[in-house]
Amino acid sequence: MDGYPLGGHHSAEIAETIREVLGASGKKATMPRNDPGVVQGQDLVLILDWAQSFDRAQAAGLHLTEPDDHGHAH
Repeated sequence: MDGYPLGGHHSAEIAETIREVLGASGKKATMPRNDPGVVQGQDLVLILDWAQSFDRAQAAGLHLTEPDDHGHAH
């Protein structure tokens, strides 16, 4: 991320993705790549709070996001 609001056709999914890669979705952490699961404690709380705030702003229509039905897999 290098700006806000986030852009790109997957920007609406960023909060969900952050929770998933940091292990907050019930799955094992996969990031950071060189030490999965190292983000813990207050650092993790702050990141997850940001993700929750992003979701709330998204639900309120405060982010202009591009559709993600772009016809290709990742």
